[in-house]
Amino acid sequence: MSAARRRTEIIILISILTALIIIYAAKITYSVYITRQKIAEGFLLVSTIQNTLNDYATQNAGFPTKLEMDNLSFGLPKPLELKGTYISSVVTFKEANSEEVNIFAAINTKVIENLEDGNDSPLNSPYLKFAGVFDGKTINWKCTSNLAKRYLPENCSGT
Repeated sequence: MSAARRRTEIIILISILTALIIIYAAKITYSVYITRQKIAEGFLLVSTIQNTLNDYATQNAGFPTKLEMDNLSFGLPKPLELKGTYISSVVTFKEANSEEVNIFAAINTKVIENLEDGNDSPLNSPYLKFAGVFDGKTINWKCTSNLAKRYLPENCSGT
């Protein structure tokens, strides 16, 4: 075998390996993109609840501090009735003696499988959490999650 032919075979092998790496990277990127689109359903479900809570707080000059409140207290459906294809339930609550109201959207792991945290460890109960405080005019919301940041939009912090 000549040296020129050997070099050609090495170049072809390197080209094939490079193409496989690019295909694998594209597959991972596409998979994360699809997962982000599914998780976005939680933001859609929660946005209507945020509007309802903002209306409640505006009409009542905030939330009663000494009362514990939940979905029904805010006039919302029961948690398991607030769901979508990718979100299994949405729970809204405010603890007694707190000014913060919280919305938890539980992600349906039967439909979106193999979700990971920021350490690439599997999650059994992935969620989106929205914490809000009424400032006298509107509720300021902060989004957090136990999901890896790659699954979340920029305005939501993950692990």
